[in-house]
Amino acid sequence: MNSLKRFAAACLVIVLGFIAQPAFAVAHKITFSDGAPELELGASTTITLSLDQPIICPSQVNCEVVVDFGGALPQGLSVTPSSVTWSSAEWSQQRAITVAVDADAESLAGKTTAIEATVTSASEYYSGFAPSFEVTLPEAAVPPVMYDKRTLSNTGSNDLAHIGAGMLLVASGLLIRRGSHK
Repeated sequence: MNSLKRFAAACLVIVLGFIAQPAFAVAHKITFSDGAPELELGASTTITLSLDQPIICPSQVNCEVVVDFGGALPQGLSVTPSSVTWSSAEWSQQRAITVAVDADAESLAGKTTAIEATVTSASEYYSGFAPSFEVTLPEAAVPPVMYDKRTLSNTGSNDLAHIGAGMLLVASGLLIRRGSHK
């Protein structure tokens, strides 16, 4: 019975420990100055990255953190430079990247795209971390398609004058044929 009471008490401590954690206790490891920029076609923005802890490696290997944005980005969206690096002595410094949208990337309008990175490091804290942020292009970024009000078409010709002339030719052809068979 004593072991059951100890087990119940341990479970209660674990549950209370999870409940007592404040929302801000979640470690982000790498912070972006603007985690959700909104860009128009042809625009760009600069985002700064910061590490939240020193880079500590288990041995005297090349102790650095490399954040690589060189993965699959949709066509028309770019991140420059494609990777940033901190040495263990530079962990408190910021790094900057530029996110740009091509002026003709209309397929991205009205969409939110996740920009994902991979982290390479000998530091157990940073190794394997996958930071990301989102870029949104508003729907208004695409200019509206202009239609010819007479035809409701943006290519070809189908206005009533052409259609009427064609019907007249067909009708007169039928009358001529009917008359020639008499």
